[in-house]
Amino acid sequence: MPEILQLTGAESVRAFYFTDLQHRAVRCDATLQPDATLRVVLPPFPAAVHVQVAVRPYGRVWATADQGGAGYEESATLPLIPELAISRIRRYERRAMSLNLEYPPDEDIEAAWDLYDLGRPMESLYHGLLAGEDLELAAAEVALETRDFQAQPPARISATLFGERLDPYAIGVGQDWPHESLMPNFLRPRDRWDLAAQLCDATTLPTFWRWVEFAQGRQRWSPIEEILAFCEERRISAKSFSLFWGGIGGMPPWFRSLPYPGKLKAIEKWTTDVVGRLRGRIEAWEIVNEMHDWGFANQIPQLTHEQSLEMTRLVSGLVGSLDPGVPRVVNHCCPWGDYIQKPGSSGPWIPLTYLEELCASGIEFEGIGVQMYNPGRDLMECVEHVDRFARFGKAIWITEMGTPSSAAPRGKVETSQIDLSIGWRGPWEQENQAEWVERWYTMALSRPYIRSLNYWDFDDERAFIEHAGLLDVAGRPKESYLRLIEWCERYHVGGRARTVAG
Repeated sequence: MPEILQLTGAESVRAFYFTDLQHRAVRCDATLQPDATLRVVLPPFPAAVHVQVAVRPYGRVWATADQGGAGYEESATLPLIPELAISRIRRYERRAMSLNLEYPPDEDIEAAWDLYDLGRPMESLYHGLLAGEDLELAAAEVALETRDFQAQPPARISATLFGERLDPYAIGVGQDWPHESLMPNFLRPRDRWDLAAQLCDATTLPTFWRWVEFAQGRQRWSPIEEILAFCEERRISAKSFSLFWGGIGGMPPWFRSLPYPGKLKAIEKWTTDVVGRLRGRIEAWEIVNEMHDWGFANQIPQLTHEQSLEMTRLVSGLVGSLDPGVPRVVNHCCPWGDYIQKPGSSGPWIPLTYLEELCASGIEFEGIGVQMYNPGRDLMECVEHVDRFARFGKAIWITEMGTPSSAAPRGKVETSQIDLSIGWRGPWEQENQAEWVERWYTMALSRPYIRSLNYWDFDDERAFIEHAGLLDVAGRPKESYLRLIEWCERYHVGGRARTVAG
């Protein structure tokens, strides 16, 4: 008989998924029953339960129940919210012991304990979330006080000089434009490039195959050359976007109907063309993107696992031979893999297990890319999850991110990834967007293995996530941009470091 876990009091739960204790997501037979009980058929190993729950006044957030770190293995009926609260308290305690901070921020964790003992678990969970974030921020600030940036160079601060959207089209996720002569110009206005250069010392190039070679054999490089000329003038480093991506923006219309052998030949030519043209000017090559069984990025090519590995090996080998010594980055969206629990989702790969497969297959790469769009999780969970990727012993690029400054409804929802109603320490607005960004950048900068922090949605006008820009629609700096400028000056990174260096 299978072991059944029943978590009662799940009235505010909107979504759920399950993992082992290393956060490898696994699909479980689970239902949210009419009496607000979450019934789970447990897997044959200690499991953690992750639920998206409303925690006032924090917001709607993913929280974890893992029996204080031990996981669930046996049948039981337990109240959900107390399980979430005590799991967060125990997680804080384990992390605090590992950090050995002289002055740990303990006010909120004391409140979490007191409220838990008083039988007020939701308030306890709220204070536990605050405590974890404050602990990670304190640890990051101490680490940065003692960090030698000469011996351990800091992450580059990056933003894109192109935008995702130009209605009704998008460079990555949107519909095809009708003809190559009507290709939209996704480059941002030049005054916004100047604002990006004040903040950043790096950027990502729009090497989207569809945009460069919409018609077979007719490649358009002038926008990319324009960006590279600006970067070389301002001493800004450049990383490519993925050489192969199964999303619509990564595949020209002519490519999609090719048989699989024809696809391999086309990818070989495209990779050779891009690297041959741009080598010597690129700091890192993003070789593949979102190959980890997320259905949206595999709707058209419909690759098997064996084909996905073969394509990754092909692109990796070509880049390694054509531009040896330059890091090859494998990029990932949906880094927690929670999509695996959704009906009709593909699987069983999630980013972590896909990376395990790459390593087991002997495919060579030097970096891991992680996207961090409005994650809907507290910052302790965000930074600890990036630490999980670092266990592969590779450098980490935060390749894409954007966090909103307004909770207004979205106009476009192509991927169903982003929910602006989630919020963070209250509904999204400029002030807490700025606070989130500054805290996240501080935590990330404290990790020597992180090589780049790339903000994808630099302005609201062409953002992937609505309202996520550091600039508004008119190109005016928001509070988040101004805070990041001050933050770069404090740590002498990004555009501030380049200015000081002359």
